[in-house]
Amino acid sequence: SDQGLADQYDDDFGTSVSWDRPLLDGFDSKFLDIGPLRPPRQMYIASPDTFLDQEKFDVVMLNGYTEKFTHQLIRRKSKYGYRVVIRAEFSDAGQVRFSLKRIARESFLRYWFYPRVDQFCPIGVDAVEHLSDLGVEEARMTMSPYVVDDIFFEEQNRSLDRRACRDGLGIPEDAVVFLFSGKLIDRKQPLLLARAALDLHEDHPSLYVIFLGSGEQSASLRQLLAPMADRVVAPGFVNQSELGRYFKASDVFVLPSLRDTWGLVVNEAMHFGLPCIVSDGVGASRDLVANGEGIVFHNTKVKELSEAMKRMMCVSSEREAMSQSARATISKFTIHAAADGVLKAISKV
Repeated sequence: SDQGLADQYDDDFGTSVSWDRPLLDGFDSKFLDIGPLRPPRQMYIASPDTFLDQEKFDVVMLNGYTEKFTHQLIRRKSKYGYRVVIRAEFSDAGQVRFSLKRIARESFLRYWFYPRVDQFCPIGVDAVEHLSDLGVEEARMTMSPYVVDDIFFEEQNRSLDRRACRDGLGIPEDAVVFLFSGKLIDRKQPLLLARAALDLHEDHPSLYVIFLGSGEQSASLRQLLAPMADRVVAPGFVNQSELGRYFKASDVFVLPSLRDTWGLVVNEAMHFGLPCIVSDGVGASRDLVANGEGIVFHNTKVKELSEAMKRMMCVSSEREAMSQSARATISKFTIHAAADGVLKAISKV
């Protein structure tokens, strides 16, 4: 499928999105004919046997299990003799315990899908626990950390000047800037960050907040932040090549999501050396913010968030130590590390 390559309307962002980074450069690629997308949106290969007869794969790598085409490929592995490796956001986040939906999902994965996979590439701690709970043996797991394009973000961090970035955004040099980047939707809880900032802004005139993104809560966010509007930067949706100057201008990154299977924007922030305040609903918190790289707070507690922000503003030495820790941790979450994990998984099968 070419989904994600062309300009398309994103319901959550509330705008048309066309990524300005090349996604296919350096790769051989082929787009398959897919069946019609009926509710629920399920992509499937229109002529899977013709395709598999032509390609004669040794290994097929999947990035999830919900689309119909993944089930097509799992069913045909014995017929065509290939092995299956899967690297996905394995997680139980958002699943209600003892619900019929969870029981059905776990039964499908435990007894049908996962036994037919040869190697799994878990991306972090949550993924390992999910797979272990559903009966996947350690021998069938090879870690492949969840990463962003670290080369791209590290180059932006090196090339951008912090003072120039702040001047361009109208932010004074002595400000302490908290950054949010993501869809302005209920699950990401941007309004929780806004309320925490409002609790602090009168006593802390150096507090500034950047909100990157758009979505259904954009108007509510503007209205809520009106009392401190002169210390808020909210440019709307910002594409990949423009993100760097906002990260470079910031001091602390905040992701207050109610739940996030991972939250790759935390990786992006840490490549700029930003200490992170994240909720305990963010999957990346256990891998990236558990050892001094920032602060984890309860995902509905605005008071906990405002206290964490206050701590970041008042103790600059601690903020610097967290920044150094963030840089050290994210240095292990690279494209090369992820690729190495995939190659090791393939070599095992």
